[in-house]
Amino acid sequence: MALGVIEQKRAVIESRARIREFVFGIQDGLISTVGLLAGVQGATESNAVVILAGMTSMFAGAISMAAGSYLSSSAEKEIFDKELREAEELAEKEPYLAAEGLLKALGQEGLKKEQG
Repeated sequence: MALGVIEQKRAVIESRARIREFVFGIQDGLISTVGLLAGVQGATESNAVVILAGMTSMFAGAISMAAGSYLSSSAEKEIFDKELREAEELAEKEPYLAAEGLLKALGQEGLKKEQG
């Protein structure tokens, strides 16, 4: 039961983080695109130029966001993999320390000793 509650809480936290990133990305994209279009509109009277600039800006923004997301995910995965390797090495060299660390982590997540 306790593990189910922990997983539910973790899922809520992860979904909130994704929503935050989505809102930030939309806001950033809109503000920079509107700023660019205002500048282009002030510099030229051609609607075609303004539309082309807007489309180009949105395309470049999408590529930038995708690259940033990829790099961020890659860095996060590298950190996770390193921590996993370190935990595996600790479990191999010092199994009692690894078990103690696991019990501590489970306790911090809300699992009580009598539940385990």
